[in-house]
Amino acid sequence: MNCFTLKLLFFCVLLSLLPLSLYAQSDGRKSVALVPFWGRDLEIIDDFGEELYDGVYAMADFRPWEVDMINLPEDVPEGGFPPYICPSPSLTRGTPYALTGEIFPNEDEPDLWDVMLYLWEMEDAKLLRADKMTVYDREEYMEGLPGMLEWLFSWIPRDLGPYEGGLSRVIWSTPSEPTKWLYLGIRGGGGIMINSEPRNKNLGNRYYINNYYENFNLALYSMVSMPNIALLSNFGLQVEGMLNGHTKPFANPPSLSVFVSPLLRYTQRWASNYFSVLGGPYFVFPLYEVSYINDTYPWGWTIGIKCGTKFGPGSVFLDIRYLRDLMDTIDVSSDNVFRRNMVNVSVGYEFGIATRK
Repeated sequence: MNCFTLKLLFFCVLLSLLPLSLYAQSDGRKSVALVPFWGRDLEIIDDFGEELYDGVYAMADFRPWEVDMINLPEDVPEGGFPPYICPSPSLTRGTPYALTGEIFPNEDEPDLWDVMLYLWEMEDAKLLRADKMTVYDREEYMEGLPGMLEWLFSWIPRDLGPYEGGLSRVIWSTPSEPTKWLYLGIRGGGGIMINSEPRNKNLGNRYYINNYYENFNLALYSMVSMPNIALLSNFGLQVEGMLNGHTKPFANPPSLSVFVSPLLRYTQRWASNYFSVLGGPYFVFPLYEVSYINDTYPWGWTIGIKCGTKFGPGSVFLDIRYLRDLMDTIDVSSDNVFRRNMVNVSVGYEFGIATRK
């Protein structure tokens, strides 16, 4: 073997060792072996595993490395050890730290996932910390993962004290309530009706005072959620029928009317609470003939807010609504013209059907 051949062979050996050197140094970042999750849903395992890799990679001091579960060492059983057992050093190949985990359906809410992560120090084969997160889907898992990893890895440089190596804490994250395709609700309450712009047709736009009177309402509604895509996922289309009456009307007998409203509703959910903004037109239909209402039924617009919290299978909520006519109503007995102008406050209950994936 001549000198040139020896030099070439030596150079090839150096090149083969270079990736290992780069892997070991990696800009001073410590390697973390990622053992695939245990669980029954392969799609969820793959999706959550990808997010875990990206989450560790985004950390300044650590570098992820995915463990190959196909060509297993002889001391590792098929499928690997359970996640609550320290992985074999032959599997993690000398990395200082390893992450194992499991994903399983939540016992109380089958549509939710419990994600458990275990952080191992491989030199002494000991568990540093474990943490648990309950999420609805990949997006929610992605949002909560950075905080979970930050807390787990914060224990690496610190003195763990007398509880070193033990399972010291499990965090129970309260997930957002999953969105349903269909919501049904009922609400009831009252408020103040202000007949804005009352005037006598013969005297011009003369405004009257002390024309406030109480009103009451009872409403039923249903809402269909929009598809789970960008910009639409928090919106829904709500159709509401409201029975409205009042105690001191402009004329006798007292009138009862049905307000029909197609509404656009935006809902923001967090944990077991939600906040909604909704608005749209309404159309008024008297339940029986009254002589002081003109032939054209009035219509108008409404806007409101509602806030609710989980109670039993559904949610209780507070609804505050403003309604205003866009057409005149004529009291033919006195020749007065008025437009409804109402503020309603009500409480109610709604529940959802069919979880939106």
